[in-house]
Amino acid sequence: MWRNAVLIVVCMLVSDWANVFLKLGATRTGFVPSVKGVLGIATNPQLMTGLVLYGVGMLLWLTVLAQNRFSAVIIVFSIHYIHLMLLSRFVFKEPISWNMWVGALFVMVGVGMYSADGFLTKQP
Repeated sequence: MWRNAVLIVVCMLVSDWANVFLKLGATRTGFVPSVKGVLGIATNPQLMTGLVLYGVGMLLWLTVLAQNRFSAVIIVFSIHYIHLMLLSRFVFKEPISWNMWVGALFVMVGVGMYSADGFLTKQP
């Protein structure tokens, strides 16, 4: 049980930091979807780091999905929204308004309501 919880949190953290590095790299280069832009990814260490972290996050997520019920892991993973908002605030100095907090809370409650049904019913 603890191993699965730690794996979910690590997956979330890796995926969130992948987004941070992709944003940093895309902002630095002014990425434009073109042949030149795609070739420029290889020379941008922040974009490369983001892509590698995304790959690692995907492999971790596949492991989580293979070992757990989807309805159980998705509720834990909804913390992802709060973590991304905090990263945007502290890494990119973006403001977080009260309606952003309320929106994230609504998403988390909605995911929780979706997932609660999975907790209350038996698996076949």
